[in-house]
Amino acid sequence: MQIITAGERLKCILTMKLLILFTVIACLEASARSYGQTVSLSLQNAPLEKAFKEIKRQTGYSFVYTRAQLRNTIPITYQVKNGSLKDVLEQCFRNQPLSFVIEDRYIVVQTKTAVNSLIPFNLSAVDVSGKVINETGEPLAGVTVMAKKSNKGGQTNERGEFSLKEIAEDDALIITSVGYYKEEVSVNNQSYFLIRLRFAVGSLEETIIKGYYSTSKRLNTGSVSKIRSEEIGRQPVSNPLAALQGSSPGLLVTQSNGLPGSNFNVSIRGYNSIQNGNSPLYIIDGVPFINDADVLTQRSVINASSPFNTIDPSQIESIEILKDADATAIYGSLGANGVILITTKKREIRENKDRSKHICWMGADNKDNEDDEYFPIFRNETGSFQKRCRNNHSCQRL
Repeated sequence: MQIITAGERLKCILTMKLLILFTVIACLEASARSYGQTVSLSLQNAPLEKAFKEIKRQTGYSFVYTRAQLRNTIPITYQVKNGSLKDVLEQCFRNQPLSFVIEDRYIVVQTKTAVNSLIPFNLSAVDVSGKVINETGEPLAGVTVMAKKSNKGGQTNERGEFSLKEIAEDDALIITSVGYYKEEVSVNNQSYFLIRLRFAVGSLEETIIKGYYSTSKRLNTGSVSKIRSEEIGRQPVSNPLAALQGSSPGLLVTQSNGLPGSNFNVSIRGYNSIQNGNSPLYIIDGVPFINDADVLTQRSVINASSPFNTIDPSQIESIEILKDADATAIYGSLGANGVILITTKKREIRENKDRSKHICWMGADNKDNEDDEYFPIFRNETGSFQKRCRNNHSCQRL
């Protein structure tokens, strides 16, 4: 058995300590060499990507960038010998629309964000301010006011006032708020604005007619569909029932035959009877309207005349379709197959003047004047008809 003396033990401990010290010094030197590497460049009107490749060759650092980022860069002219990596990168990225971040052994290239608003040099910028109120004149707080082109914006204070600085005179202000319609106002070198926002009527507040009373969509408990006059007017039909095709779920509208003016078969949520008919109950301005498809209105054996052809679709204000038992309960057994309520437009008098407008469409094939094809006919103030051409400047009395 070998005996270790105190001197040998001390010598072994000192050797271990020196080994640990040399290891730590070597690690620190490697770390310092990685962060303090020197770069030598000699570039004359060279692209930036060439500098990236030379730095990568000398240091081993990889660049992370895209081709699109280098499109707006400018060539660089730079000469340096044994310069630090950070200083060389700062010189390469000077006056460039790019910046860099060093992450481990990677150099990430980033695009600089624009801080100045783009205002054309030939347009002056103005400071705008104003006040936003509602229809009753009360100030609105928390309304968003934003410039359309420069995207500068802010919100109104408790008094409804706002202020924006350096807005181009050809810009426009967009004013938005929850519960109100959006407004857009052109600046036109104006410095103060008084903006009135209109209340936005949601679909839940829309008036729905049910039987002998009316309610809103929010308070309605039955299944009711409503077709407005705008939707009916966009369809070139002579029968109001034809405008209902595809407008409401559970409603099936088919034409009995292919003859012009023929009747329509309407069913709501399927067929409910075999012998007693499946046609819904029609109510026009509170008066029941009989539409029996089995009754022949002509001497021909083919039914080619629908009574609904006598109703002008342009004179209809709205059509409500009552589907379930809750909506049709007031009509009893007559509404077992559903109810269709038709409300016509009422006469409106504005500024003590009674106006009426008659429009019909005609098609013509005139080789002499191609602008006369598909022109509307208007009744003028004297009672005679005039043809308004598509170019809107040559009219002919009919």
